[in-house]
Amino acid sequence: MHKKIIKIMVWLILPLFFLVIGYGLMYIVAQPYIRPLASIYHMVAQNQAPDFSNETKDLYANKTGLPESGEISIKDIPSVVINDTIGRVIVEDVGIDVPLIYGSNEDCLYVGVGLRVQSKKPGYGKPVMIAGHTIPYFKNLGNVEIGQVICIKTYYGIFKYRITGTRVANASDTSAYDLTQNKEQLILFTCYPLDGVGEKEDRLFVYADKISGPIVVGDTDE
Repeated sequence: MHKKIIKIMVWLILPLFFLVIGYGLMYIVAQPYIRPLASIYHMVAQNQAPDFSNETKDLYANKTGLPESGEISIKDIPSVVINDTIGRVIVEDVGIDVPLIYGSNEDCLYVGVGLRVQSKKPGYGKPVMIAGHTIPYFKNLGNVEIGQVICIKTYYGIFKYRITGTRVANASDTSAYDLTQNKEQLILFTCYPLDGVGEKEDRLFVYADKISGPIVVGDTDE
């Protein structure tokens, strides 16, 4: 009777053991694809619309009559927090028209492209660096050409930049950008190659120089 119980236990435990091992191996193989797929699902589930809490807000909200030149006092620009929607990024020539979110963490990149807080907002005379997932926001970024114009509409003004070049570099290659330069250079970047899903080691960078838009005056180093 004792041997029979042991035999039954073996028949029950062995399949469970191999099942656990099998799922573990599947997770290891699939892990590089889980995160981007989860991001895509999250964006689809939200219908690509931000879910604003009491702490975040849509400062842009399709504002009209925004200035395209002149000066704006920094005191007249409302402060922002991570996850605030502050405008839109538009590249008409390649069909890009996406929300611009303040911050570039995963929550921000679920609902739009994100302005890195280590850079500056448009008009501050310093580099403006914007990250975006390839799907669905920057899937056409690889189609841009030198000379085309990128328009950034913010809650305090409209800014335009002319594309000067592109570069593919490793994600850890900090030589691909310089956030300390005294020049308003726009830098857009996304994962490369642009097709497929999964963790990617490279990034596509698009560079553009400011050609129009208001100048923010005051202590912009705050």
